[in-house]
Amino acid sequence: GAIMAVDNGDRRDPAPYQATERKLFRGEGIALVNATADSGDIIVTASTPGLPDVAVTLAATSRPAR
Repeated sequence: GAIMAVDNGDRRDPAPYQATERKLFRGEGIALVNATADSGDIIVTASTPGLPDVAVTLAATSRPAR
């Protein structure tokens, strides 16, 4: 998978949405992830200095054409 955009909900933050990392705002952030294959696992890892890394596995599945 690939990170397509990131945000943190802070309207005053001038950082671009099209990036692979973002500082949190009030402890929150969001990443929009796009599958790069028809199916399979996408592992997203979050890290920050002083804390252990955290990872989540997303399952990408193909969907019927519209």
